[in-house]
Amino acid sequence: MSRLNKFLDWIASKIASKIIIQLNKELSKQNEDICILLKEELAIIKEQNMSNKKQIAEISKQLDVLGRTLRGKGFN
Repeated sequence: MSRLNKFLDWIASKIASKIIIQLNKELSKQNEDICILLKEELAIIKEQNMSNKKQIAEISKQLDVLGRTLRGKGFN
């Protein structure tokens, strides 16, 4: 029975080893894919941030002009 158990343990360790190798490959691939997606999302966020900054600057200018206009007409 001892030899049979040793043989079964050996087979189990070989199978487990191959499964672990395949799992590690798959996880590495998924991590690479996630990293690529995160980089793309970061690029989009940076782009949106720049656009928002431009819009805020334009709105600030418009509010400044409106404030000057109102003060000039005595609506302050």
